[in-house]
Amino acid sequence: MGVLLPQDCVEWWAPRDLHCLVCGEVPPGPLIFWQGATGALVLCPDDAAYLGAHLIGDAREATLASGRERHWAARATRAAVAAIEQRQRSR
Repeated sequence: MGVLLPQDCVEWWAPRDLHCLVCGEVPPGPLIFWQGATGALVLCPDDAAYLGAHLIGDAREATLASGRERHWAARATRAAVAAIEQRQRSR
């Protein structure tokens, strides 16, 4: 993972397709890119921040769903109870 500056786009190691995975645009400024086994993933800074926040949320949800950590299990129980109570109050 790294930041690709506009002057670096011509380097041999830079990805050839500079379209953002999320919005499809080619941003004029710096890009965020990940190089993987199947190619490069390019994101503009705003979409990288958006995706990053959602990845963190998904990771937390996966940890919660696994039930392996007591901290997350207790939190899940409190969240479920609060949601049920709120729904019952709104009826």
